[in-house]
Amino acid sequence: MSAPVQIPAPAQSRDWPYLVGVGGYAILDTVLQTWLIFLFTAQTAPGGPLVAPAVFGLALLAARICEAVANPLAGFGADRSGRPWLFLLVGTLVFGGAGLALFWAPGPGLGPLNAALLFALLPLALVAQSSYIVPYLGLLPQLARDDERRVRVSNGQALVLLAGVFVGQVLSGPALGWLDNRLALMATLFIALAMALMLVPLLSVRSLQMERSRLVLAQMGQVLVRNPGFRILVVAQALFWLGFNTVRLAAIFFVTVLLGQEAARLSLFLGAIFLVTVPSLLALRFVVPRLGKRRSMILATGSFAVLLPLLATVGRSVGPLSAEQWALSLFASLGFPLAILSVVQNPMVAEQVEQDAKSSGEAKGALFFGLQGLAIKLSYGLAAALLGFLQSQFGYSPGQPLGIQLVGPIAGVLALGAAIAYGFYPKDFEQSATQPAETRK
Repeated sequence: MSAPVQIPAPAQSRDWPYLVGVGGYAILDTVLQTWLIFLFTAQTAPGGPLVAPAVFGLALLAARICEAVANPLAGFGADRSGRPWLFLLVGTLVFGGAGLALFWAPGPGLGPLNAALLFALLPLALVAQSSYIVPYLGLLPQLARDDERRVRVSNGQALVLLAGVFVGQVLSGPALGWLDNRLALMATLFIALAMALMLVPLLSVRSLQMERSRLVLAQMGQVLVRNPGFRILVVAQALFWLGFNTVRLAAIFFVTVLLGQEAARLSLFLGAIFLVTVPSLLALRFVVPRLGKRRSMILATGSFAVLLPLLATVGRSVGPLSAEQWALSLFASLGFPLAILSVVQNPMVAEQVEQDAKSSGEAKGALFFGLQGLAIKLSYGLAAALLGFLQSQFGYSPGQPLGIQLVGPIAGVLALGAAIAYGFYPKDFEQSATQPAETRK
């Protein structure tokens, strides 16, 4: 058995160059997730839809399958080579370049060329996305060697991530209006900013003394076999993100179809989420250590199980609230459980990495996050296929909105399944995380 890989934790002054990268990643990811489906399928988009909703769903499913397979391979490659910075560099350039091409290359109107471009460029973009984010997240248990530091870094990571999502989702709407609805130009400006930020972590990551891991590909399955807690995390996160990402993809249609407003107004409703999420992150710095990560995740997913089905009522007046006010309150209510997920999800994987390293003698951070990504990205693809099916079968127009109204209840059922799964997560991790360091065995 080889000795554990010892990588010294950097000084806190190095944390921010590392954290900035996830902000750029979030901008690029959210711009693609928010606006590609509108560009290719919206009936109200300039020039009409470029592909049928079912075609877009199948293309995104195929791309997510490719991305899911790439997740553990990227983790394996980064751990094996000892050069995660190289994956960050190549991932940034290809992810950003393919993203730009998706906005500029399609021609007007329905046609096989647009479908071919979508099936070619989208998998390339998402595989490159994996090549960036998996090695990036895999550095977390190595940069933060104890639970307290890990939660602190994750808090900073969550704040930067949410700032990136705010820029990509909320500010992109007004920017589109300022640019006279020139979607490709807006996307270019935001993607260029994202790529610049994604390259910043190279300033600190390259200075780390990385050692090559002696992992073999067969150990991917062994990680799941010998870590039952990690298996539970994978199942719970896959269930939740299948539902929530269906909601994310459908968000533009909640605004344009159910509320009958312009696409640029999406930023108002996403902004309501952030008004709650950001102060919640500050409060969670004190709440999570007392409540524990396991119970925090049960609380978050259980809250989503209650709130998400209410999205079926978007477009209606409820009591004294107008349709818009009710929709704003629903979106805002998602902020607190979303903050819990932002803070707790990755540290739970990191503690599994630490536990596995004690028995195996090797640090496999990128591999763990890659396997986590395999399940989550598959759920992303299934979410696109699910939304495409609902749109095709039940409609997504003001006259036939059932395909959008069903999204929330389905997502709520999946969130309930995730809450049940988290209930089986080993309690000893939660207990050890809340004990003072000197009392742990």
